[in-house]
Amino acid sequence: MIEYDAVIVGGGPVGAMLGVMLASTGRSVAVIEARSTPGRDSRMLALSWGTRLIFESMGVWADLPVTPITSISVSQQNGFGRVHFSAEELDFPALGYVVRYADLEYHVLKVLRQHQGGLIEGFRIDRFEQGFSKVRLYSGQQYFDARLAVFADGGKLAWEHGAIQMREKKYAEYALVARVTLEEPARGDAHERFTARGPLALLPSGPDYALVWALEPEKAEAYCNLESGLFLKYLNSELDKYLPSAIRVDYRSVFPLFLREARSPIAHRIALIGNAAQTLHPVAGQGFNLGIRDARDLAQTLIHAEQDWGESSVLRQYANLRRVDSSAGLWWTDHLIEWFGSNNPVIASGRGVGLAALEMLPILRRWVSRKMIFGWRG
Repeated sequence: MIEYDAVIVGGGPVGAMLGVMLASTGRSVAVIEARSTPGRDSRMLALSWGTRLIFESMGVWADLPVTPITSISVSQQNGFGRVHFSAEELDFPALGYVVRYADLEYHVLKVLRQHQGGLIEGFRIDRFEQGFSKVRLYSGQQYFDARLAVFADGGKLAWEHGAIQMREKKYAEYALVARVTLEEPARGDAHERFTARGPLALLPSGPDYALVWALEPEKAEAYCNLESGLFLKYLNSELDKYLPSAIRVDYRSVFPLFLREARSPIAHRIALIGNAAQTLHPVAGQGFNLGIRDARDLAQTLIHAEQDWGESSVLRQYANLRRVDSSAGLWWTDHLIEWFGSNNPVIASGRGVGLAALEMLPILRRWVSRKMIFGWRG
């Protein structure tokens, strides 16, 4: 039985990317994925320009089918104030990109498979034991020993085990996601619209848009099951002539929204990345990008560590490196929901002033843009 320097639990894009980043270290690293067949997840992800640079540096970006986001407009329904972010203002080719989860996963795993023994498929880790010098991860009767166990699987196993303490906040909203066709094709413009029913985002995806609409659970379920014409009527009432009318909807589904945060992303010989470390509300599209920065910072920490990767001094470096970016990203996303979720006219006026100020102050707008693109560290 091999004793690995690191075992990464979860072969989704974040876990697999960490595997790619560590593949050339000369250490023994394995990514363990429960599935043995390619995923078909049709969810759309928003990748920042900063995330693209990370993928490019690892040889993952080539041939990835993406739609560039060249501008983002933010507005509130029945209120003044609007701000427009553009890639041109930052002198970037794009602010970000929209990609189908399954396509991204396929391309990351394709690169990972080029490294001998880097991916072990068909094993679901169901329990683990933390010893003094290693962690033993079990899949039924099979087990894997590692100096360091990295959880990139959403974190359920680690916090149910009690190794990691979590803070959770459930939002009184579900996300309704769909593919929407408007009267005019998308041309790289994304839209964030804060409405009385909940925040609504339209992300360009080819000629169409990926819709993410946060709604009360009952409304989300009801809208998901509505006849298409009636659904489009409700959606167009929220767009309120702000955009061309929606004329087609496909692939509707709903899921609950919550904030979940590890009180610390490390424990004895354990590190968490991605949704295992923090799960965010989809507003502002920060969650996946935050997870990729987790993987990058953990990889950089391990690559420069000469000692056992599971030693507490090494893991503390990773935790310290991620503290500001993770905390600020969580705070920003959570407070956006609070600020824009209230129908109080005083708060609505304050929102309008804030949006108008961003529009009138290019220096502040560029600062916010860079934080959204590269993170809050430094």
